[in-house]
Amino acid sequence: MRITEKELRKEIKNGMSLYAIARKYKMSVSSVHERMKRYGLKANYRFAKDGGYKKEWRKLSRNNKCLSRIFSLPSALIREIGVDPTKELYGRWVVKDGMLVLEIKEEADES
Repeated sequence: MRITEKELRKEIKNGMSLYAIARKYKMSVSSVHERMKRYGLKANYRFAKDGGYKKEWRKLSRNNKCLSRIFSLPSALIREIGVDPTKELYGRWVVKDGMLVLEIKEEADES
């Protein structure tokens, strides 16, 4: 399903996030973002401040033909755990109580 300029303007005016628009119209987030740029519209990133990024499930895209998955971590979440997202970050996955947990730390300051 494609979204018209009029529909896109209406959804943004109503406060829908990029992710919500993409899901509703069965489009990729990058396609929605590209249309917004083409129409001179600004993205609504308010959903991150509302905590919406914590509630929504995200697709974990495949890395080429292998079974590895890729995901993005919002900077708002990184800040929320007290880590500076502008610094070099390191992460590792650990299994705790049957859940996969990402541990993140800033680059060690060697001075």
